[in-house]
Amino acid sequence: MTKHPDPRLALSLLAALALSACSGDLNPINRLNRASAGAAPTAPAVPLDLPVVTQNQLADFDAALRLISERYIDPRALEGRTNALRETRAAVVRGMTGEAFAASLRQVLGGLNDPGIELITAADLQTEIAPGGLGVFIGPPERGAERALALSVGPGSAAELAGLRAHDAITRIDGQPVGLASTAELRRRLRGAIGSKVTLSVVSPGQAAREVGITRAALTASPAAQARLLPGTNLAYLALSPADAGNAAEILASTLRGSGSQPPEGFILDLRAMQSPAFNTVEVAELFAHGAIGAVVERRGRQKIEITGKNVGGSQEMPLVILVGDQTRGPAESLAGLLQDLGRAKVVGARTPGRTETLANVALPSGTMALTFPSGEVRGIRDSGWHAGGAAPGIRPNVLIDKRFEDYTDDNDEMLAAAVKALGR
Repeated sequence: MTKHPDPRLALSLLAALALSACSGDLNPINRLNRASAGAAPTAPAVPLDLPVVTQNQLADFDAALRLISERYIDPRALEGRTNALRETRAAVVRGMTGEAFAASLRQVLGGLNDPGIELITAADLQTEIAPGGLGVFIGPPERGAERALALSVGPGSAAELAGLRAHDAITRIDGQPVGLASTAELRRRLRGAIGSKVTLSVVSPGQAAREVGITRAALTASPAAQARLLPGTNLAYLALSPADAGNAAEILASTLRGSGSQPPEGFILDLRAMQSPAFNTVEVAELFAHGAIGAVVERRGRQKIEITGKNVGGSQEMPLVILVGDQTRGPAESLAGLLQDLGRAKVVGARTPGRTETLANVALPSGTMALTFPSGEVRGIRDSGWHAGGAAPGIRPNVLIDKRFEDYTDDNDEMLAAAVKALGR
């Protein structure tokens, strides 16, 4: 009998791995783990008369293609690309530097046009653990929106002291366009030695572009979760940032317990800046629901997601609205879809991008790089699907407010006003 992965683990490994170009939300050592690639079909033999470096590169190249062929969410991804892949492999045989090989493999993977695929090298990790940064969590660029977004800014950080705020769009780094830079490239360009300087071209919502010079500093404080009762209501509001991802359920439970003798009449959970893979969908869902809530669907099978509900401060019965937007991705996006499909929550905001996949993270044979790729998708209790590869990707909000993250600030937040209205207030 085939053994499927625990859906709790799968749900915790969703979406783009590297959010934090400036302040890490994952231990980078865990990014290059030694997960097994599983059994693989016969691959072209690696000639033993080649230099050892070339042998290792060929082994990594072949393993990456086998993973995409066998386990990637789209079984047709490599169709029609045989000749191009053969030519690339031949170029590897002729000899490449390590940097050129990584670039070549990234180009092959980039041809799949899937931001959920990421090649992580040891060199990337060295950059990621550079001591100096800005103290801002970054949302990576995407086709048609070629900028990096400040999702949240650490209190007292170098970025905050320089005037950078959440919702700001970064269009240039040291004069060079952000373009469609990968998350690894953003890390290289934004992190560095403490005391070194970087100049950003920044556009705040409704304002002209400006130049912001920032001196990199040690990374310490992270943005605090915003938990409060909304003025004039008995509605609890909690905004979670990527910094809160690993403790999201604990923060939620603490907020619910802290409501005192008079529980809130409703709860608004703001996930518009949440796209960290550390967010635990299952633990958060347990505060608001119980039983079967959906499934993880992979090419090798389907596994039901069942949870044991926890009633904290009346959370199981409390009316719930989840705020989402174009930057809600991964496990947080899946949570919104699962609870909406279950009829447990209303969803308010902009349509999400459909990054509701589960990710596999596999070390390649050389041990110097790892491949992360979508291996399945999360589906709702009604078999609703939201993945970007489907016919109608993204969560469809019950109340649609068609604004991007960089189109508003906390002072003109139509989505929050609509969430309050959705709770009958």
